[in-house]
Parts: sequence; structure tokens; C-alpha cells
Amino acid sequence: MVVMYGKTGRLREAIRLVAKMKERGCEPNVWIYNSLMDMNGRVKNLRLVEKIWKEMKRKKAVPDRVSYTSVIRAYSRAGE
Repeated sequence: MVVMYGKTGRLREAIRLVAKMKERGCEPNVWIYNSLMDMNGRVKNLRLVEKIWKEMKRKKAVPDRVSYTSVIRAYSRAGE
């Protein structure tokens, strides 16, 4: 569901859904974190990409190749 929101540009809905998941005790996995970082990178929201990255590491979700690519692309898109 989160990925679908991302593919259709519905970032707010994706963030709300993840917040509801957390409230109900369902922690995001690496795929959810990757989707959130990619979505925020597309709109050049580096601050949120960094926040998601830090949360992901804090929650012990192991970054994969997609994780690193999402962060690099976010910085590239933002011109950083």
C-alpha cells in the first residue's frame, strides 16, 4: 500500500499510513523505509530522507542496495 501511494505521488497518505502502522505496533521494514526515502527524494525533501535513514538505522532495519541508491538519488536531485 505504501509503495502504491509512492508510485502515485501521494506522499502524505503514505506517511499517515506508516504512522498508523507504528501506532498499532507494526514496525516498518526495509522496503517501507526505502519507499519513504524514495518518495521524499523525488520531491527534494532531504531533511525527511535523512530522518527516515536515521530511524531505519536506529530500528535495526538493515539498509540494502535500494536504500543507498534512494539516499544518493535524493542528494543528486536536490543538487547537494
